Amino acid sequence: MYGTDLPIAWVDYADHSYVLTRLTFFTGFLVEAPVSAHRTMELFLKAYLVSKGEKVAPKEAAWGHDLSELQKHCVNHDSSFGNVDLGRRLSYFQRYFDLVRYPSSIEGKLADGTAIWFSFDACVIPLDEVVAFIRPRIMLQNNEWHRSWLSTINSSSEPRWSYQKKALQDGNEHLVDIICGTTWSSVVSFSSFTFDKAGC
Repeated sequence: MYGTDLPIAWVDYADHSYVLTRLTFFTGFLVEAPVSAHRTMELFLKAYLVSKGEKVAPKEAAWGHDLSELQKHCVNHDSSFGNVDLGRRLSYFQRYFDLVRYPSSIEGKLADGTAIWFSFDACVIPLDEVVAFIRPRIMLQNNEWHRSWLSTINSSSEPRWSYQKKALQDGNEHLVDIICGTTWSSVVSFSSFTFDKAGC
C-alpha cells in the first residue's frame, strides 16, 4: 500500500479488491468470495474515512477489520451511514469473515439458526449495493474519479482487461452509481435481504 493518507490510494486498493471478489465468485470460489467481499467493504469504508481526514493507524477511527465499528465512525461524518440496510449487510459479511477467518471466536454463536451460506443474491448483490452506497461518498477530485481503476477498466477496450471488465459489469445493476465521475450521496435501492435472519 502506498500513500496511506491519500483517499485515491485507498479507492484504487478497494477497486482492485472489488473486481477480484466478483471474479472469484463467478469462477466458483463460493467460500473465498464472501471473505474477499468483507475485505472490499472494509477498504471502501477506510477510503471514505481517510477522505474525511481520519488515519489508518492503531487506535484511530479507520483502524481494524470490524465493519460495524468502521460504519460507526463513518456515521460521525455522515448520518446516512446509519442506514439500517447498509448495517445489516455489513454485519452479515462480518459474521462470515469471523466464521471463516477466526472460527473459534464465534463458537456456539450460531445457535440462533442463522445460516452462513451464499448464493448469487446473498454475496454479489449485497456487495454491489454496499459499494454503490459507499464509493460515491468518498471525497475525491473529479479528475481522480476519472483516473480511478474502476473507471479505467470500465471504459477500456484493451484485451488485457477483458476478464476484469466482464467481472465488473456482469449482472451489476449498480454499475452507474459505482462508476461515478464526482463525489455525491448516491441513493441505493437495497433489495430484499433475509440471509441474516434465522431459518433463512
